[in-house]
Amino acid sequence: DNDTGVLYFFFGGNGGLTTNGVQKMYPYTVGGSSAAGGQFGYALAAGQIDGQGGDDIVVGAPSTDTPNQANVGRVYFYFAGANGITASGAWFRDVTNLPANLQTSGDAHLGFSVAVGHMYQGSGRVDVAVGAPQDDYGDQTDAGAVYLFEFDDSPDSYDSLKRLRQSQLYDATAASPGDQFGYALAVGRFDVGLYEDLAIGAPYEDVTEQSALGQQFSSGIFHVAYGKEGGPSMFNSDTFDHTTINNFVRGGDNLGQALCFGRFENDSRQALAVGAPGADWVSYEWQ
Repeated sequence: DNDTGVLYFFFGGNGGLTTNGVQKMYPYTVGGSSAAGGQFGYALAAGQIDGQGGDDIVVGAPSTDTPNQANVGRVYFYFAGANGITASGAWFRDVTNLPANLQTSGDAHLGFSVAVGHMYQGSGRVDVAVGAPQDDYGDQTDAGAVYLFEFDDSPDSYDSLKRLRQSQLYDATAASPGDQFGYALAVGRFDVGLYEDLAIGAPYEDVTEQSALGQQFSSGIFHVAYGKEGGPSMFNSDTFDHTTINNFVRGGDNLGQALCFGRFENDSRQALAVGAPGADWVSYEWQ
């Protein structure tokens, strides 16, 4: 079927990555689920989710349809075995099996972005963040949402699930149509706490630098929700746009469209790289 998707596993050897023994994974291997056109493999993240040794993998399929909704999206969880990732014990979540109070809207694109890290506890099993950037919030079309799966004690599933929205974050702007909160995700320890923190991009956020200039459409914004016991806090977060990083605000910059955690200096300081792929170089004031 067109755009169903496939996931390939390439393994390293003495001479580097090799095509010998390449493995494939298909979405149909999980419960006979409907997956045609779902774009399985659109987003990937790996980490020890089940605590059994070996890295497990989270796979986004954001264009998956369900019987009553198009492009609602789906996220798959596969687990490591003696011979690599296996479909045995794998499962997925989408609108058909999410809790009633956490349902996605049609065209939500759940699984568009995924990230893993120790957001609920300082070590052990990793937790999983999944973006649904076109999820609707009331009459706010495509406002976006992020789903947080906590993995701690439950051996075969997650321990808790919650949803973050842009309007819930402490110093964020209210959710607006088309912001696409959750378009990009990254996890890293950006403060001195025990927990890892979650960076969330909303690259289609409109930003106003000066009221006289009006809104700059799709300038972009990103947030950092800091990890803690109970997961990233909605009341302990930071918000960044061009006005907070000393750059001119220009429409179409799409700040926050890509996020990457890393250590980019010789010391132990940790950092976040943020893409603004629509920006013109003249819109910046690098000092």
